[in-house]
Amino acid sequence: MLTKRLGAEPIVTKMRQVEVLQCGRKSVAAACKDAGLSFAYTPCLLTHSM
Repeated sequence: MLTKRLGAEPIVTKMRQVEVLQCGRKSVAAACKDAGLSFAYTPCLLTHSM
């Protein structure tokens, strides 16, 4: 199965988008879903969130 790999800038943009959504009281899973990320990225965001 082929997967789309993102470059550094799109990853940073999506992580910032998730961070903004989290500040709006959304859960990490809901914020990732809204940003268009798969659940596979969620553990990374959980360990690096403030």
